[in-house]
Amino acid sequence: MARRIYVVTLLICAAANGTSGTGIRFIKTALGQGYSGQRPIPGHGRHHYRFHVIALNNPVPDTIKTKDRVLQAIRRHGIARGTLTGVYPRP
Repeated sequence: MARRIYVVTLLICAAANGTSGTGIRFIKTALGQGYSGQRPIPGHGRHHYRFHVIALNNPVPDTIKTKDRVLQAIRRHGIARGTLTGVYPRP
C-alpha cells in the first residue's frame, strides 16, 4: 500500500540554526497547504494519524521548498526517529 504524505513540518531549534530563536516551516504536499489539523469525514469511524519525528544532523536549507527534496534531505541526514500515532473519530 502506498503511503501518502499530507504535510511535512520542519521544527527548527536554535541549536540547529545557530540563532537564539526557534521556528516552524510547513512544506506544502498533497493537500496544497501546511498541516491544519485532523478532519476525518463525519461518521466515518476512527482515523489514525501518524506523526513521524526525525532528528537530522544538518538543518534542511530554506531553499528547499518541495516534499521530494525535503525527503531526500531526511534520508541523507536522519540520525534518529520516532513515531506517534493518534486516533480520532469525528461523530
